[in-house]
Amino acid sequence: MRKINWGLIGFGNVVKNNINGFPFDSENSELYAFFQRNMEEGIKNKKKYNIPKFYSNVNDLLSDKNIDAVYICTPPGNHLEYAKLCCDFNKPTYIEKPFARNYLEAIEIVEYFNNKNVPIWVAHYKRTLPKFLKIRELLQKDIIGKIVNINFNSERQYNSLLNNHKWLYNIELSGGGRFFDIAPHFVDLLVFYFGKLKKVYGLSSNNCDKYKTEDIVTFIFETDSGIIGSANYNFLSNKRLDVFTISGTKGAMSFSLEGGGDIKLNILGKEYVITFDEPYIYEKDMVDSIGKELLTKKYNSNICHGKDALETYNVIDLVLSDFYNGRNREFWKNQ
Repeated sequence: MRKINWGLIGFGNVVKNNINGFPFDSENSELYAFFQRNMEEGIKNKKKYNIPKFYSNVNDLLSDKNIDAVYICTPPGNHLEYAKLCCDFNKPTYIEKPFARNYLEAIEIVEYFNNKNVPIWVAHYKRTLPKFLKIRELLQKDIIGKIVNINFNSERQYNSLLNNHKWLYNIELSGGGRFFDIAPHFVDLLVFYFGKLKKVYGLSSNNCDKYKTEDIVTFIFETDSGIIGSANYNFLSNKRLDVFTISGTKGAMSFSLEGGGDIKLNILGKEYVITFDEPYIYEKDMVDSIGKELLTKKYNSNICHGKDALETYNVIDLVLSDFYNGRNREFWKNQ
């Protein structure tokens, strides 16, 4: 089976941290070319990472007929523009999360690709990892009985992100703060496991004078099937915490959103543990699945296609709406 040649738009930390794995050394994918505006940096990166092609003009990259698909890994503020451009060149496109700056932009991107019948995927890659597929299997088997409650608690330390990821605190580029940046993973799994949410209520606040984005967020929700749940995020903590708990009539299961670690089960009073190794490259399973879908033309329901991501950004907009005085078109201009 031949490999998919990927073109890359953006060459920041997300790429550099994964350059030796995702999506550049996958069983059916390899990095063929990349676009970077800075010519000097581009030449250095081409040599350093042994990438066949470098372009300082994005149209030249997209005109390359050897490129089968494009990965966009710029800040969200650039996603709409680059996504449409990729679609105009008929390039299947994989977009880093957050998919867009708000729900309206996400809809616009998905509809643009649908109208031109070009494939699009979003980097909600946890749904392809063995650990999270196992959790879905356990839920489908009713191992813990009828699900009655969902709870997620996340804490992150206040750290050097202020210096190393300045774009994250520029709302026009980021679409929101650290909650907006990492919450798509939890919300996407929530939707992947339980479907759309029929009620969402959120409260957010800012407690640091160094930025204007949200750093404490709480929301409650109800799924279409009537399950009640809550999520709490604290980005000013003195520790790291990540606990997702699903409770049912026979027991409960808990796990972290990391790719490895334990699934802890309590079923009718008995404790069980299923352990998974931490993936070497988190997005490898997702990229392999996309490559197979492109090569075989067989649809994979585990992959997050563009339409699958829409509910996630609808939910996040509902949670953050009051904090940003609405999340309508170009809401960042009113902050």
